Amino acid sequence: MGEALNLMVADLIREPLLRAQITGCTFRRTKNGEDRSIPLSPRAALLACNWDSTSQSAFQHAFRAVAPAGITPHTLRHSYVTRALAAGVPLAVVAALVGHRSYRTTARYAHLSAKDCLTQLQKHGMM
Repeated sequence: MGEALNLMVADLIREPLLRAQITGCTFRRTKNGEDRSIPLSPRAALLACNWDSTSQSAFQHAFRAVAPAGITPHTLRHSYVTRALAAGVPLAVVAALVGHRSYRTTARYAHLSAKDCLTQLQKHGMM
């Protein structure tokens, strides 16, 4: 999660024609040595609009504002992977978004329930 903690306002990606509209962010100096750009949800983009350039870290500022006690950035990473896979987002897409080179690493982050698995099987006509 070091990459998220280093996220700065300058790393936000803005719509070229509407500079005020934030569409994503770029993580720099990631663990695997490559920069990675990801889209932001409308809610995350709205929060990002309130970050100011004097913040030590845009992510730290936003995280402290909304995170319940005991929730860490790494907890959110596991939750994100689990929710994305449970919603049917392909493993390759989730791995790319979280910056994993190996699908095995992404799979270790997933905590799918039996209900999640059954839902996906039904969705794809396998049950």
